[in-house]
Amino acid sequence: MEMQGLKRSSQSNRSGYAILMLLVVVAIGLIIYWMDINALFGNLPKSVDPKSSHEVLPWEKKDSLLSRGQEANTDLSEGQPVIDRDIFIEASVEQSNTTGDFIVTISPDGKVAGSWYADYNKGTNPRMNYVMNAKFKGNVDPGAVFFDENGEDPTKLFFIAKGEIAILASNFDGGGIQNSNQQIWVTGWLDPDYKAEGEMTLITGRNSYQTFNWKSTPKSNKALKGLL
Repeated sequence: MEMQGLKRSSQSNRSGYAILMLLVVVAIGLIIYWMDINALFGNLPKSVDPKSSHEVLPWEKKDSLLSRGQEANTDLSEGQPVIDRDIFIEASVEQSNTTGDFIVTISPDGKVAGSWYADYNKGTNPRMNYVMNAKFKGNVDPGAVFFDENGEDPTKLFFIAKGEIAILASNFDGGGIQNSNQQIWVTGWLDPDYKAEGEMTLITGRNSYQTFNWKSTPKSNKALKGLL
């Protein structure tokens, strides 16, 4: 009986030790994961002496981006565009030369949602093809004030969103194909006449990013049902 008790105790100790080691491994893995995330996204550059709100990098406005469950501020200042119905923005994207595939909707509750799809060759003598597919969500921030070389313009309504973008890059020369998923920030300014423009910023690595400029098309603010 004593030997059986010692055997069970030994097995219990080994089981407990195995569970403890598993917990240690998981904890180390989580620490390494968060260290990698901070190394990749924790040291993003800052804008230097921006001459316009369009030059301010989106993560410098991260305080405007609300967490899930928080309600957006919908107390608009005098002159800002009234959002008493869904506002749809269809835009062209300068760097990809795409039109109409960038869509944003702003709801009366101040929430923002959008998407971007693009399939384009880069450059006049293209060697690469890119297929981009992004979705993002965010909110308006009526308290942010637009500025440029002409001064401040409090009639513009700022919005900010964040999400992910899937990128399929094809190399024409070597035939290689690369898949990647990146973080994407979207910022924009809505005029009282509901025209808008802003930036999409892709975080491509530690201390590196790529910016796409977008501008609303004449079709904006129409009921683009089913696109979002």
